[in-house]
Amino acid sequence: MTARELAARWSTLDVDCREQQLAELRGSDPALAREVEALLAAVTMETAAPEVGSDAGVPADLERIGPYRILDRIGSGGMGSVYLALQPNPERRVALKT
Repeated sequence: MTARELAARWSTLDVDCREQQLAELRGSDPALAREVEALLAAVTMETAAPEVGSDAGVPADLERIGPYRILDRIGSGGMGSVYLALQPNPERRVALKT
């Protein structure tokens, strides 16, 4: 299952159950667990303060923020947007809030 699929499935779980699932995933695939956690955090933020009429995806002119390569927009809220980005060193996927 992908990080997005896991985050979508786990976003409906109560906090204790979600944390149990994340703990198991951290033991078997720490990188995937970090990505799922970032996506879940973004979903929580988006649900708390949704931006009316926001479009999904990355603006065409936004390819990089500093050293981070922007892969996708995870969500937007009253405090900004959260992007899935690739950090070059160490190479990993991260959530980047603007």
